[in-house]
Amino acid sequence: WGFFFPGLIYLRNIHSPRPFPITGVTHSLNAKEASFHALKVCMAPVLPFDSVVCTSGCGKKVLKNLFKATENNFSRMKIKYRGRMDVIPLGIDDDHRTSPDRRQSRKLLGIDNDSFVILSLGRLSSDKKMDFMPFLAAMSRFMKKNKDKKITLIIAGGADSYEEKLIKELLRENQIEETTKLFVNFEDNKKRFLYSAADIYTAPIDNLQETFGLSVVEAMAHGCAVVVSDFNGYSEIVDHDINGIKVPTFWADVT
Repeated sequence: WGFFFPGLIYLRNIHSPRPFPITGVTHSLNAKEASFHALKVCMAPVLPFDSVVCTSGCGKKVLKNLFKATENNFSRMKIKYRGRMDVIPLGIDDDHRTSPDRRQSRKLLGIDNDSFVILSLGRLSSDKKMDFMPFLAAMSRFMKKNKDKKITLIIAGGADSYEEKLIKELLRENQIEETTKLFVNFEDNKKRFLYSAADIYTAPIDNLQETFGLSVVEAMAHGCAVVVSDFNGYSEIVDHDINGIKVPTFWADVT
């Protein structure tokens, strides 16, 4: 929405003999460049049928605030975003429309069939996704409270060497390294088996960039019960106690 949308509008207005709609799409909206992109979009010769497609209602709200702040900050220039903002949620790949057999998935991943499996799948980044420290501490308490049950935690996702080392250290500190399977930078074709093997998918994210939550929808498609943060775009995907559980989140007042 910020990199290509305004430039394509200029190109269309200059070179096309006939106007046609230009669309952009939101992704992360918390980047430090967001205000600069909003300025570019507000200054571009947008037509009323051009649209920035927002993947969630909260994404649209953030974008409206960015445009409003830009208009106020540059009021002398009388700039304004004159296009549309349409909410169209993301969809999942057709590969996720069918789920592999759970027994086969667990066999492939080396997990006992009688184990209760909790999956956390996503980018393994403490600053761009979630802080694993409270999550793993909670998992440790949960496993100690249910010593009579066989519980397996799966943590899967892309990570650099620093983040991988950090998660391994946290697993050791919380004494759950023996009951946790770590899949770092796994092949994409393994994702369906990770979802299929799980009883619960959990995503206690705490990052402002989460405007949707594609992994949550993928997990639902594979029949996982989902436990997610009641936060940003995730709130719009899950109806509490109907198709999942939302964990309340709180914002600290800063004075």
